Amino acid sequence: MRDEILRRGQSTVAAYTEPVSDLVLAGDRAKLTGLIVGESLRNEDISYIVVFDSQHRILAHTFFSEIPESIITHRHTLTSDGVPMTVIVELPDGSKVYDIEHELMHQKGYLNVGFNKSFIDSSVARIDRSVVFLMLLVGALTFFISWKMTDGLIKPLRHLKEKAHALGDGDFDARIDDVTEDEIGELAATFNTMAEQLSRITIKRDYFDNIIANIAALLIVLDPKGRILFVNSAVELDLGFADDELIGQSIGALLSEELRGGTPLKAEELVKLVRLGAVLDYDTCFVAKGGHCIPVILSGSVLTDKFGRPGNLILVAKNVTERKKAEAVLEKTNADLRKNERALKHMMFDMKNTYDELKNTHAQLMQSEKLASLGQLSAGVAHEINNPLGYISNNIAVIAEYIAAYQDVTESATQLRSAIEREDWEAAKQKGQALKELEDQLNLAYIREDCEKVVRETISGTERIKRIVQDLKTFARKDEGQMELHSIEDVIEGVINIVWNEIKYRAELKKDYADLPLIRCNPQKLGQVFIALLVNASQAIKDKGEITIRTYVDAPYACIDISDTGCGIDETHLEHIFEPFFTTKPVGVGTGLGLSVSHEIITGHGGKLVVKSVPGQGTTFTIRLPLNESVLKRQHKGAAA
Repeated sequence: MRDEILRRGQSTVAAYTEPVSDLVLAGDRAKLTGLIVGESLRNEDISYIVVFDSQHRILAHTFFSEIPESIITHRHTLTSDGVPMTVIVELPDGSKVYDIEHELMHQKGYLNVGFNKSFIDSSVARIDRSVVFLMLLVGALTFFISWKMTDGLIKPLRHLKEKAHALGDGDFDARIDDVTEDEIGELAATFNTMAEQLSRITIKRDYFDNIIANIAALLIVLDPKGRILFVNSAVELDLGFADDELIGQSIGALLSEELRGGTPLKAEELVKLVRLGAVLDYDTCFVAKGGHCIPVILSGSVLTDKFGRPGNLILVAKNVTERKKAEAVLEKTNADLRKNERALKHMMFDMKNTYDELKNTHAQLMQSEKLASLGQLSAGVAHEINNPLGYISNNIAVIAEYIAAYQDVTESATQLRSAIEREDWEAAKQKGQALKELEDQLNLAYIREDCEKVVRETISGTERIKRIVQDLKTFARKDEGQMELHSIEDVIEGVINIVWNEIKYRAELKKDYADLPLIRCNPQKLGQVFIALLVNASQAIKDKGEITIRTYVDAPYACIDISDTGCGIDETHLEHIFEPFFTTKPVGVGTGLGLSVSHEIITGHGGKLVVKSVPGQGTTFTIRLPLNESVLKRQHKGAAA
C-alpha cells in the first residue's frame, strides 16, 4: 500500500514537471516560486518543493527560511529503468519526508518534492484499518449492500462527487443539502464540515492578503541573505517597481546613500542592523525606479519559526515625502520672516539716506545760480518734502515695534521647528500652543494688516519725495541742448510737483489732458517754461481762484493752454510782456526774465507762445509745439481714408 502511494506521488511529481520546465526555460523565477508555493499549500501531504538547475543549484523553493543541508547534499540512486529511487530525508526539526526527484524536460534541472512521511504512514495505517473494516463490512453486509445498490444509493454518491469536484475547483460555497442519517449522510456531514472549515481558512487568508496588499506602508520580506521574497502593492505605488522586478533581488538595489554619512548602506549591513534590533524609525531613502530618492522612515524585525529560530526579515517603511515638504515650507516661512525683517531695516536705512540726500540737494539747489528762478519756490518745495517726512518718521517708529513683535514670533516658530525636527511631539504641541497664544496676544492679524498699510503709506511718502527730488534734478541738471521724444504730460506733472505749494493755497488746479503723442523737445527747457507760467498764474490770483491746464492737438501743433482766473493783463502791457526785464510785479518779486526766456525756448522748439487776457477775468497762455513728422503722416492717411 505504501509503494502504491509513493507511485502516486511519483506520478504527481511527473505531472508538475512540464509546467515547472516551461517556467525554468522562460527564466521566470517569480512565477516559478508562485507555482510551487501554490501547489504546496493545496496539498497538505507535501512538505516542500525544490527546483534545481542542471548543476544542482537552487532555482526556487517553498521554505520560509534557508533550505536544510540534508536536502541539498543527498543524491538519488537510479533504478534499472533509469528512474530515481525515493529517498527518506530527515529535516532539522526531526520530521522525515519521502523525497521524490524527477528530471526536468530538456535536462534543464531537477524537481524534488518532499512528501510528509508521517502523513503517508498515517494514511497507510488508516487505509489498512479501513481495508480490514471494509473486508469485515463487505463480508457481513454483502447481501445487504447488493439489495441496497439501488438508485437511492447511487444518487447521493454522485451528488457528493459533484460537490467535491466543485469544491476542488474553488467553489467554497459547495454544500450537501440533504443530509441523511445513514453512512452516506455522515459522509455528507463530514464533507460539509470540511468545506466550511476550508471556506473560513480561505476567507482569513484572503483577508490578510488583502490587508498586506493594501497597507499604506511599504512592506518588504527578505531572506536571511537580504534577498527580496515579497513586496506589497505600496512598493509599486511609491517606488514604481513591479513585484517581479524585485523578487529575488538584493535589498541593496533599493538602498540610497545614507543622508547623514554619505556612505552606501549595503544589504548585509542592513540585515545585521535588523538582527541587532537597531532599525527602528530609521531616517533614510529608497531609490525609486526613475532614479530619484524617496525619503522613508524604516523599521525592521526578524521572523522566527515555531522553534524560535531566526529566519526571514520583514521591513516596514513609511513614505515621508509630504512631511519633508511641510518641513521645507516651514523653513521657507521662517526665511521669509527673516527676509522681511531685513527688508524693513534696509527700508529704514534707505529712508534716512533719502532724507539726508534731500537736505544736501536742497542746500545745493539754494546755492546754484542756474536755479535762481526757483529761489522763490524753495520754501514751498521744502514744505512739500517735510509733510511726507513727518509721517514717514512716525511710521518708522511703528514698524520698529512690529519688527520686535515678529522677532518674538520667529523665536517661538524656531523652537517649534526644532521640536518637530527632534520628533518631540509633546514639546512640539506645547510650542505650537505657545506660538498660537503669542499670535493671539500680539494680534498678528492686525499687525500684518496695519503693517501693510504703514509700509504703503511710507512707500507713498518716499515716492512723493522721490518724485519731487527727481523733478528738481531733471529741471536742475546741466542742459546739454539735446532734443528727444518725450511726454508733455510727464513734464507738466513734474513741474506741478515743484510749484504745488505755490498753487494749492491760491487756486484749484484743473487738468484736461488729451491723448497727445510724444513731442520732440528739450524736457528741461520746457519745464522752465511751465514753471514760469504756473507761478505767474498763481501770483495773478488774489483770492481763491482756478488754474486750468489743457492739452489738445491742433495740427500741425500739439497745444498746451495754461489759464487762470486772476486779475488779467492790461492791454497796454500785452505787447511788452515777452521783453526782457519787463514786469508788472512788485519790486523783489520775480526777475522780469521768465516770459522772455520762455518765449525764446518755445521759439527754439519751432513753436509759438501766445497770450490772451481780459483784465479782471484772467489770462490764457497757449504753447504750440510742432508734432512729430510720423504723427502728421498718420493723420494725413487717416484724413485721406
